[in-house]
Amino acid sequence: MVLGQEEQGSAVSSAMNDPRPDGLIQKDDSILESVQRENQFLFKLRMRLRDERVWMTYFRVERNNPPVKSMSLTVVNEANFDEEVKLSKVPVLVDFWAEWCGPCRMLTPVLEQLAEEKGAAVKITKVNVDENPGLAQEFSVRSIPMLAFFHEGELKDTIVGIQPKEAIAAILDDLSL
Repeated sequence: MVLGQEEQGSAVSSAMNDPRPDGLIQKDDSILESVQRENQFLFKLRMRLRDERVWMTYFRVERNNPPVKSMSLTVVNEANFDEEVKLSKVPVLVDFWAEWCGPCRMLTPVLEQLAEEKGAAVKITKVNVDENPGLAQEFSVRSIPMLAFFHEGELKDTIVGIQPKEAIAAILDDLSL
């Protein structure tokens, strides 16, 4: 069916008078999708910021209430490192740690148990990397907790992160042989 000139003209004029032609509807849908994506992003960002505030509060509380110092572990610093570690006649485990490090604090009771079990056969020490950056740099401490094992003044092995007590004890036993 062919439209006459009058009918064609009325179809064109009605399309021009339509406030929302098809192309605009598609653009509105894409704008709506982008707004929804942006809202999802903002929601995730708000949740992440909330979680970070919770963690910051947790670490502030933890930092203001430091743990009780251990009697079975030796605290080592840059001044006494050579005397306590390099000149030691027994194998030495050096725990590179920091007060703000949650995994470091979780490892401390394990090291205390090992120190009590091993007695004088090994020496277990702790070096705070925030207070002794020179030692941290000397031994290339990139992550904490880092455990360094010394025998006769030489670095024999290192492990990073939380380790089971049995794994640490096995390394100390190998050094004692």
